[in-house]
Amino acid sequence: MRTKITVKSRLLELLEKNKGTVISGEKIAEELQCTRAAVWKAVKTLREEGYEIAAGSNKGYMLSAESNKLAEEGMEKKQHTQLFVLGEVGRQYFYK
Repeated sequence: MRTKITVKSRLLELLEKNKGTVISGEKIAEELQCTRAAVWKAVKTLREEGYEIAAGSNKGYMLSAESNKLAEEGMEKKQHTQLFVLGEVGRQYFYK
């Protein structure tokens, strides 16, 4: 089953990668291949979910550098991550 990637989740990923840096709405819309209105709607929804996103007229959007809220999407990805560790005396440990 394929998961639908929303503007909101893509925006959150972009803001998290650039935490503390202002990115213009125009640049975000171009990067996400959507309208600036869709960006604004996604920002509004993320704020309602508790993300600290600053915005300024003619400036852009920024996820607060102090923001430590974990994205559900990010947590979901980590649940599917496999970790392989070579342990003591050649033992192998797997995390799935």
